[in-house]
Amino acid sequence: MSAALNTRGRPILPSVAMKFDYMGQRYNARVTRHPDGRPAEIYLDDGHGHAFCTAARLASLLLSLGVDIPTIRRAALTGPLLVVLDRIVAMTPPSGRNLPLEKCAEQSAE
Repeated sequence: MSAALNTRGRPILPSVAMKFDYMGQRYNARVTRHPDGRPAEIYLDDGHGHAFCTAARLASLLLSLGVDIPTIRRAALTGPLLVVLDRIVAMTPPSGRNLPLEKCAEQSAE
């Protein structure tokens, strides 16, 4: 059985969605993961459908180039992206292996 493909013919990656507040503003984030569990992309909007976060786009670009989350986190000093990165780190057990998507969804709902 093959994976579903997007309009560009690329596989649609599984993702986990999360909502959170940062400095009085509500945000929505979605993190897609490669089949091996590594984060692939980060989408971030302000809860009104305005995808605005340049930092999230840059983080996604860095992920595509193989930069790890701890390195990206050190560069993100503050802001909603830091909240998302912290949650990604929290979803990764000490063994270094990522949790299955079902567990990620449970943790992001808490």
